[in-house]
Amino acid sequence: MTREEQIKALTAEIEEELVQIRRCIHRRPEIAREERETAALITKELEKLEGLEVYSGLAGGTGVMAVLKGGLPGKCVIVRADIDALPVQEQSGVDFASEIEGKMHACGHDAHATWVLGAAKVLSKMREQVPGTIKFIFQPGEEVSFGAKELILEDHVLENPAVDCALAAHVWPTVKAGTIGIAQRYAFGCPATFQINIKGKGGHGAMPHLAINPIAIAGRICAQAPTILAEKIIGLEPRVLTFCSIHAGTTGNIIPDNCEIMGTIRSTDMDVTQQIARELEALVKSCCEFSGASYDFSLRAGLYPVRNDPKMIEICRRSAAKMLGEEQVELIAEDHLAADNFSEFSRRVPAVYFYAGNWAEGDAEPISLHNPKFNVDERLLGHVTQVLCETVFELNQD
Repeated sequence: MTREEQIKALTAEIEEELVQIRRCIHRRPEIAREERETAALITKELEKLEGLEVYSGLAGGTGVMAVLKGGLPGKCVIVRADIDALPVQEQSGVDFASEIEGKMHACGHDAHATWVLGAAKVLSKMREQVPGTIKFIFQPGEEVSFGAKELILEDHVLENPAVDCALAAHVWPTVKAGTIGIAQRYAFGCPATFQINIKGKGGHGAMPHLAINPIAIAGRICAQAPTILAEKIIGLEPRVLTFCSIHAGTTGNIIPDNCEIMGTIRSTDMDVTQQIARELEALVKSCCEFSGASYDFSLRAGLYPVRNDPKMIEICRRSAAKMLGEEQVELIAEDHLAADNFSEFSRRVPAVYFYAGNWAEGDAEPISLHNPKFNVDERLLGHVTQVLCETVFELNQD
């Protein structure tokens, strides 16, 4: 039996078990920093396996790591999953839906945790053939940009032994089910969120000349903001400036004092994200000064982009093709501007973050991540388990 056949056979033996683990995690979603039950389940599953050293209580208390020392010399590889849920009320209609009001695994992290457990189960049975050391990491708090940096700086997961490279996979709604997608450059972007509070002067809706209308100012800001991307930012790198929330006023004949705007800036470069923010604040200042208003502007930034390493891309592509077939692997030219703090790993060691396709055949359009109707095609659990395992071996053929 070849190695690839062995991986497939061992994965087939545990596929139903993986489905049940995923559904158990799905029923009991826990949001960032609260993943105690999820961490306990993961720890219990890992402790069943031979040859693993299991460490719990990481990243502030709910992170878990298991270390597998292979029987052959080789690289030290991280295989990472995020494990937190979202504050979303589930509407998927599945019979294993969330039992916790207002919380849901709407981003697929239940699947992520499961297929990394799957890889640990398979590779532990093959440990005499495994080259190097594998660190299986279950990271809490990804949705609030927590966990990755803490694991690295406080728990020192990149050390002892030093990590050579890192792998991760994410359920992806715009890639066809059964297909592995690999971004050829950026799997995730560099995000920032902004908040603008325009301080005008309230008054009667029939006498706008006696007031300073913050809603009108907000309208001018939103209308003129696209010129920032078109005229102020040099280069062809992808970038986004999106207004997502505007709140002001309570009735139809009163001009309010204040208007709050919130939104997001995305690019593939931290400096570009910061430049867009500076240009946006300059626009806000100009519009407010023109009308006699004042403002507060705040920006929350800090995540780096996830850029896939070219050599890691090819190794992952080759591994996925071996396990699933060449036709089931898609190289994606477009950069994606969602965010993920796997960037804390990928900016320190060569890494690849690939997409596990979830767009079911027959569906007119994909159901987005973070949507209350989101669900995972459970065939992914075995597919990604196989790809992760084979990639671990292929990394040591390079």
